Amino acid sequence: DITQIKEAIESYKAPARHFEKIYDGDFVIIDNCCSSIHDYVAAFDSMQILSYQNLILVISVSQHSNPALHGGKAKLITEWAKILKCKEVILTSCMDVDSHIAELPLRHMRIYRKIFKENNIPFRYYHLLHHAIEKGLSMLEKNDLMVMMGSNEMSAVSRIIYRQLRYVN
Repeated sequence: DITQIKEAIESYKAPARHFEKIYDGDFVIIDNCCSSIHDYVAAFDSMQILSYQNLILVISVSQHSNPALHGGKAKLITEWAKILKCKEVILTSCMDVDSHIAELPLRHMRIYRKIFKENNIPFRYYHLLHHAIEKGLSMLEKNDLMVMMGSNEMSAVSRIIYRQLRYVN
């Protein structure tokens, strides 16, 4: 029955942090849980249908100790940053969210720096998630889009953003 289908669709709630719009005003902020490289691909693919002036990506880089995984992630980000015309990539270790997370080792940072520099991808790195968010928010203008991407270490994103937006307003 079409009425039951309509009710079911209207009552559906996506899981938290799955392409969740956490702010919608002069600009838009989306939070997406990315636990694997496949989650990043799906999120980037979904961004193609969105309308925005400039794109800022805030991406966690703290969860892998294998340099090859960082290289693959950097190449994927580079490929999609070009397709999506990304204004800035902001990397973070999220050390302020989980005391067990250490700063990104220099050898891993060099991987991102090399791949991004070779491809003219503007980026920054912050040890702390709240500094990364603060920088992203300071860059946003009308009709811009900021997308937060990472696993459980970024679960505090919406709380940090709401707190920082209060200070801005």
